[in-house]
Amino acid sequence: MQRSHIVIQATKNILDDDSALASNLQEAEIKADRMLQILAVAKAISNRIPTNINELFDKIIQRVELKQDSIRIVLLLESISISRNIPMQIKRRGVEMRLVLAADYTKPDPTLVKAIAKAHKWFAELSSGKITSIAEIAARENIDIRYVSRVINLAFLAPDITEAIISGTQPADLSVNKLIKTIDLPIHRQEQKQALGFA
Repeated sequence: MQRSHIVIQATKNILDDDSALASNLQEAEIKADRMLQILAVAKAISNRIPTNINELFDKIIQRVELKQDSIRIVLLLESISISRNIPMQIKRRGVEMRLVLAADYTKPDPTLVKAIAKAHKWFAELSSGKITSIAEIAARENIDIRYVSRVINLAFLAPDITEAIISGTQPADLSVNKLIKTIDLPIHRQEQKQALGFA
């Protein structure tokens, strides 16, 4: 996740958190009618939040401070200053390093989703008798038989792990390489979650 995307997403989450915003406004001794107006403005900005970081700075962001284990964002919302410290860490994902917010706001990883889809398709073909062997799949797809074998194992992922991958809420460092090459996937659900960084 690029830094600009992290700032945009974190800003949106601040704007969407009505209870935390209301608490900030109460501390600032903002009257109830004005508070409702500011919360409505926050929601409107969130619904049309710019994807360009410079435009977001022009509209609402006063300051962003990158710290060792957090990111501090200061917003100016209807002349009221709102600040948040958001826990953050650096995680390795394959060969790249990523900045990750405490709640990882990732979109579904198309490579992971595609691998899961292949696993279920190939397993369905085998179990229905449409395909008679893993070797036949490998020959048809023109890929290595060991790769097919490892991908098919993903059909046996725990349902909640599969759901997390499809929704994009899997751990930030979970890659296809980790799923099919690095780890011998355990059978039991809890062991799978531990091995893949879910627990």
